[in-house]
Amino acid sequence: VGVGSFSCHSMRSRCRLSSSGVFSRSPIRSKNIKDLFAKPDFQARGLSRLTDAQSIMLELSKKLKGEEKKQLDRAISLIVSAQTDLLGDALLDDEHTEPEIDKKMKMSEYDISAMEHAMAYAAMPSGLSKYWYGQYDNSRAASPPSQTTIARERGRSMSHTTQDLKTASGTRPTKRRGSHIERILAQTSVNMRITETPTPNVERILSKVDMWDEFDIWALNEEVGGKCLSLLAYHLMDRYDIFSKLQISRHHLVNYLNEIETGYNDVPYHNHIHAADVLHATHFFLSTPMLKKLCSQFPLMRLSAYLAAGVHDFKHPGTNNDFAKKTKSDVSLLYNDVSVLENMHVSEAFRVLNKKNCDFLNSLGELDYKTLRKLVVSMVLHTDMAKHHGSIRQLKKTLAFKAQTQSGWLERKDSEGWLSEVSMLLDLCVHCADLSGPCRPWPLMHKWTSRVLEEFWTQGDMEKDHGLSVGPGNDRAKAKDMPLGQCFFIEAFVKPLWIEWGKVVPETKVCFANLKSNLEFWRQEAEKRKKEKAEAAKSQPASAAPAAAEAKSTSPPIGQVNRLLSHTSTAQ
Repeated sequence: VGVGSFSCHSMRSRCRLSSSGVFSRSPIRSKNIKDLFAKPDFQARGLSRLTDAQSIMLELSKKLKGEEKKQLDRAISLIVSAQTDLLGDALLDDEHTEPEIDKKMKMSEYDISAMEHAMAYAAMPSGLSKYWYGQYDNSRAASPPSQTTIARERGRSMSHTTQDLKTASGTRPTKRRGSHIERILAQTSVNMRITETPTPNVERILSKVDMWDEFDIWALNEEVGGKCLSLLAYHLMDRYDIFSKLQISRHHLVNYLNEIETGYNDVPYHNHIHAADVLHATHFFLSTPMLKKLCSQFPLMRLSAYLAAGVHDFKHPGTNNDFAKKTKSDVSLLYNDVSVLENMHVSEAFRVLNKKNCDFLNSLGELDYKTLRKLVVSMVLHTDMAKHHGSIRQLKKTLAFKAQTQSGWLERKDSEGWLSEVSMLLDLCVHCADLSGPCRPWPLMHKWTSRVLEEFWTQGDMEKDHGLSVGPGNDRAKAKDMPLGQCFFIEAFVKPLWIEWGKVVPETKVCFANLKSNLEFWRQEAEKRKKEKAEAAKSQPASAAPAAAEAKSTSPPIGQVNRLLSHTSTAQ
């Protein structure tokens, strides 16, 4: 097919693609592909030849267009199918001892991982492919590994022919063999969905990612089969070229994002869709002039904010900190009742980096990693509502100081003071994004409100089952008071924060406009419920009046209720 020297090597921790020849510019016809498959030597070498041919064809596919590209892509699909069939014949249909099957499984995993790299590489947009194949994973090495080193690390791997594998004998494992391969291939399928060229519908949705009112995270989640967090994070990282600027492995990032997304629990509100929604809001803030300039100069800040937004509710159980404390849960005891869930979220997120092929931060220098970790931990911990009022006070104090001294943001000369100011801005950025539900357009706001209330009411049911006091807002029997509760939450918590945040980022006026209209809606609903309740009271029999009066006299003062709601909302 007019190709020079070309090889693809798969190792435990790195994969490198090299070509020392010049690709022919002559068109590829289907006859050439059929001839390639028909060669006896090609068939005899089995999986090893399939892997080499696939690598060549993937590279050629990028240089073709139209029907010729479609033909070659179909041939690549046949290679993947052939690899799977040969691997299945070798490992599933013959007798093997347990140690032998484990060894061959691991060797096979390396080459299937190489297949995953190659297929994702072929799907990369033009101009980005040069950042693939983990080339930065070896950035600290003095020189590339030699062919001898590659061969030794790779082991025999797929140089085994089918006949070699069929000579083994022993006991026949049952479920273990198939499930291992299925897991690898399933992971490959998931990763390809994240990195492949998006469909027209996905492209249409992502084209509105810079818009507050137009972007719909629910529509995106439906289009990508429940992988909205992974795809959005990958899209944003790709868009701002963070992979090349910070020398990050795409392969490891995709694995990490998949682990994070699947690690979110299936709860009504604090799930992966909420994390993706917070990621979008964070991106919107970072696109404003001041923060955009910061992130352009220091891409590590953008990466830190995206990472914090994506993991800020990782493994959320669907209950709040107050419930963890009252039930004396393990996580509450572990973190001594201080920002219990927030500490757990960020701790578990960094633990995922220790999993195989998930440490996408391993290319960062020691100082950069420490800075990123410090920023991410701070951002996630500041999503704890117990820190809410303190954050507002600190922001007011800083704004007053800057007005008095006529100084701007990020103008401090000392590095420690400058980084402290950056950290405060990013903390507020993610915290406001976490509380952005009431600032969304009405359809999205209503959907998020319904889900968060269902999660609170589910916790209330659990509190009743445990014999605990039901927290305000958690009692399903008082659902009719929901509009009044929403008014209180917006007035007491959301609105004060966004008023001050708007002074820092004036471009958020579109968010505040939604907040005002949504608040007005809830006020009207609360007034409507109040009138309905009054009319119902008038229609009560006269005998019920003394009981109602007695109940009214024993109810706590409104100030006490507000203080109680404030305390509980802070815990939530």
